[in-house]
Formats: sequence, C-alpha cells, structure tokens
Amino acid sequence: MIFLSGGALLLLAMIPVLLVVRESPRPLARRAPVRTMEVLRMARAGTIGALTVLMLAQGLLQTSYGAAQQLVVLRLLELTSAKDAQSLTGITFAAAGIATALASITYSRLLRRSNYRTLITVGATLLGLALLGSAAATTVPFVITSFVIAGFVNGALIPAFGAMIGLEAPAIVQATIFGVGSSAISLGFGLGPLIGGFVASAAGIRAGLIVAAALAFVLTALVGLGSREPLHAR
Repeated sequence: MIFLSGGALLLLAMIPVLLVVRESPRPLARRAPVRTMEVLRMARAGTIGALTVLMLAQGLLQTSYGAAQQLVVLRLLELTSAKDAQSLTGITFAAAGIATALASITYSRLLRRSNYRTLITVGATLLGLALLGSAAATTVPFVITSFVIAGFVNGALIPAFGAMIGLEAPAIVQATIFGVGSSAISLGFGLGPLIGGFVASAAGIRAGLIVAAALAFVLTALVGLGSREPLHAR
C-alpha cells in the first residue's frame, strides 16, 4: 500500500504540470551549435575550475547524505523494536523533509550576513557533525534530532550549490552545466547507499555513519579550499 500510495501521488503531481505549466512563448532562435568548453574559456578566469569544484561538491553532498539515510533506519531498528521503528522512521524522515524544505526557502537570509563560500563551508562542516551525532547516538531522540539537523543543512546546501553554478556559468551554456551537475548528483544517489551498505555490512552501522560523516568533512575541505565567491552574489 505504501508503494501504491506513492505512485498515486506521483501521478497526481502530473496533473498541475499538464494544466498549469506553459512553455515559454518566445521562439527558440536557430543558431550554430555552441561548444561549451570554448564558452567557458572565454568567461571569467578560473570559471572551469570553479564549476568543476561545485559539481564535484554536489555529487559528494549527495553521496554523504545518501549513505546516511538508509543507515539511520537501521540505527533506529537497533535502538527500538521493529514495530516502533516503522512509525519512528516515518516521523524521522518527515521531520527531516520538513527541515530540508524550510532550509531551502530560508537559507538566503543567511547570505545577507555572510556569503556563499562561507555558507557552504560551514554547512558542510555542520553536516559532518550531525552525521557523527547520529553515529554516536545511544537514544532514539538523539538519532532523530541529529538526522533532522543533517536534513536542514542538506536543504541549505542544495540550492546554494545550484545558485553558485548559475552565477558562474555563462547563460548560453547553463543548460549543459546544470545537466552535468545533475549527473553528478545522480551518481551520488547510487554511490552513497552502496558505500554506506558495504561499510555497515563489514564494520557495523555506526562505522557506516562515520564514513558518511567523513565524506561530509571531505566536502568541507573541497569547498573551503577550492571554491570561490561568484560574482554578483548579492
């Protein structure tokens, strides 16, 4: 019933898209194919490197968070009965989802007092600490709280990386750049659970969560040392 309900909701989500969303009335101008690398080389100095770091960061973020998601469920199973874990898992992921949504629409307020580079560096660090908290937790409330914090931070980092890529990429090749970034995220969707599962099966669930946290700290180093503040960020 859970899978049937999920599929029904996805079908319902199609209805407003078909009825409300409209294509842009502006006709697409026919032009010669654009070579992405040539455009990037003509952009601001260091654009290729900056975009590479940001796309790698997107993939690493999803790998870290994806590795932790499944393991949090197993951690709840360790700390409580299977019957209680079913409802607690729903509560945990619902709370984390709400936190992610709230962060996505409110993170821009932090930019008024800071900048993108600081935001993503601090955010990646907090993500690592939250995942370490999930590994160290010995009670259900602690596990849930740690994962909700991780969800909140994840919700701020996702749009921040997207905005930075949009500000760095020249408009004429933005679609291509965002497509490559989406591929990096999709790769993280696959690698995260794979890494977390292998580590957990070999060394335990806590070890898997620690590895997920370690990936977040690698993300911290990547964006802290390799990213730059995009132009017109404010």
